[in-house]
Amino acid sequence: RAIYEELSEFAEEIGDAWNGAVALNNLGDLALYDGEWSRAIELCGRSGEIRRGLGNLWGAALCLCNVALAQREAGLLDDAARSLHQALEDCLAVDARMVLLGCFEVGASLAADWGKPQEAATLLGADHELREELDTTLDDYERSVLEGVEGKTRGLLGEEDFAQAFEHGRSLRI
Repeated sequence: RAIYEELSEFAEEIGDAWNGAVALNNLGDLALYDGEWSRAIELCGRSGEIRRGLGNLWGAALCLCNVALAQREAGLLDDAARSLHQALEDCLAVDARMVLLGCFEVGASLAADWGKPQEAATLLGADHELREELDTTLDDYERSVLEGVEGKTRGLLGEEDFAQAFEHGRSLRI
């Protein structure tokens, strides 16, 4: 945290918007892990604006996905949906598949929150398939979010319907 704060300050002093934006998003990630939702929204949001201004849609999508996650955690579901929509558009514009994983996770969470378990299970399946394709794993935070959504969704759908929607998600292509 201290290194990212120092980097953020130094980058601002010398006018290095790129590294300043990276530092802000990393500080926002730490705020997410600490459950500081409003701080995560502010830091990742600022980083995303800077990155968008630099023409870096991949980075802007990453930041907006983090914003959407924090908004969802803070109970700001409509705001989270808007942020997620923009993050998805940016992901698709630049083929940001790694970021798309986070979008699937936030989308599945929102679908479960809104009582749409079919959609949640489908997004979980799509996430699983893309994660295998990219050969990447979950960190502890991502795992806890997904396990919570999966448990809630399985409970709402039952095993058979969950498995069917999950497999449908796995069969989809971007």
